[in-house]
Amino acid sequence: MSGKCVTWIAVGLSALSLVMVSAPGAMATARTASTPHTSTATHAHTHNPVSTKRSRGHAAPRTAGTRPGASRHQSKAVAAKHRAAKHRAAVKRARASARHRSRLTTRATLHRTAHRAGHAKTHVAVHKAVHKAVHRAARPVLKPQTAAQVAASQAIRSRAIYYARGIGLASDLRGVLPSLYQGKWYVRSVESTRMCIIRRESHAWYTSGHGPYRGAYQMSKSLAAGAIRAMAPEVAAELGPQGTTILKSLKAKPINAWNRYWQDRAFWTIWRKGAGAHNWGSSCHG
Repeated sequence: MSGKCVTWIAVGLSALSLVMVSAPGAMATARTASTPHTSTATHAHTHNPVSTKRSRGHAAPRTAGTRPGASRHQSKAVAAKHRAAKHRAAVKRARASARHRSRLTTRATLHRTAHRAGHAKTHVAVHKAVHKAVHRAARPVLKPQTAAQVAASQAIRSRAIYYARGIGLASDLRGVLPSLYQGKWYVRSVESTRMCIIRRESHAWYTSGHGPYRGAYQMSKSLAAGAIRAMAPEVAAELGPQGTTILKSLKAKPINAWNRYWQDRAFWTIWRKGAGAHNWGSSCHG
């Protein structure tokens, strides 16, 4: 072979060896150039489901240390606290309004108030609060008596017991005198009419006992018994047990055996501010 041929063969072998050495890098470069499209597609394929799930309302992946459903329980607790605060505020408003009213709302208004509050417990609490306030407002407000008023009422009670026992003027059973009873049913303007009835019926004799009608006011036995029944609760309230005992003892006696106080009291109880005036006709009171 000639020297040129040997030279060309050597150059060719050198070039071949260079090609073989650089071929793996070229192939890697070619693969890297073709990979971006595939990796982008793979990335899109990998992350799209997550983004799709998020767009559909799924929760984000749970981080370490959180409990499943913790946020849901927290929202329920907040809602419960809100309802409790609303309930307390409604009850407080109802009690405040009830305290400052003299005439309170009706049952229908209570139902509307509870309905606006929107809670079953509020309905019950509002009903109880207003019911209690209604009963408190319905009770009469009694003004405290002064020392003079207390002394006067005690003096009247002592005098009434004194007369009920038949002492003093109560033992005088003849003649026209001012009424010894001046309690609830006494009417000062009718006093002249009462005196006229005494003169006409019995000539002012409290012991008069002719026929079925007896006493200064000529009452029948049934009318006297009705007077005892009508006087019983008032006597118990005004004179206490002592007055009640004396009144019970009158049941066994005819009315003309009663003293002046009890006969006068029986007349005013039956007269009842004009409601029982028909028992004595109309010649004295028109």
